Amino acid sequence: MNIKKIIKEEIDNFDWVDKGVETPLSWLINNFGDLTPVIDDDKIIYADDNGKPFFYYYQDNNNNGLCYISYNKIWEVLKTRFRFNNTEVKEVTTKWLEEVYGLTGLTPCEHYGLNPIGRRKYMDGTYTVKVK
Repeated sequence: MNIKKIIKEEIDNFDWVDKGVETPLSWLINNFGDLTPVIDDDKIIYADDNGKPFFYYYQDNNNNGLCYISYNKIWEVLKTRFRFNNTEVKEVTTKWLEEVYGLTGLTPCEHYGLNPIGRRKYMDGTYTVKVK
């Protein structure tokens, strides 16, 4: 095991909440921990109370288990604010999806707002879904 991985595990296991330090996972939970799943065609979209989507995946897993995470709202923030590389963003978003939403077996990937299959914009700020 390399030293970077050991240090990362130590940081991940440290009780940051009591120390008042915001971790990437706590940032995700605090800002996106209460999204609502909405079924839209063959996708399950997780949106806020205003219907703005933040991530989605295909119900029948026909897209190799990919979970499309909003680049502008989540992915890019983790890269700039926490200085994460893409692998680290995938690791923390995988943990977030599992711990908060119980979603396992999904591979997070960045999504820039355009769905290449249906050409519908999902996460560029113009598309909303109806949240019950």
